[in-house]
Amino acid sequence: MSQKKQKPITNFFNTSKNKAPTRKTSGNKNKDHDEVKTKVDIKEEHDILLKAFDLNWVFGPCSGLPRLDRWERASKFSLHPPQEVKDLILKNSKNILYTTCIWDQNALLKPWSS
Repeated sequence: MSQKKQKPITNFFNTSKNKAPTRKTSGNKNKDHDEVKTKVDIKEEHDILLKAFDLNWVFGPCSGLPRLDRWERASKFSLHPPQEVKDLILKNSKNILYTTCIWDQNALLKPWSS
């Protein structure tokens, strides 16, 4: 009985040394999309910054106190609150979501209010 010589497994698959053609995309379109932040992205960044300020107890308690008052109190005691927070609050001073802390915005945490 003669034994057949086994072929290497690589012989069973077609291999091509040529790379598949790549799809070219317009670089300007993707670049513009990456550089331009949407209003939603900016709002999310603001929310993250303000939430971080509210949750940082180094600057003192935040419940029942407007953000700007808390920022000024922290600055008065040389706690070095972020200037970006003050700028955001002053820029959006008519928007209650920017002027009040997250605990005062949530009606579920204040059962005594209607």
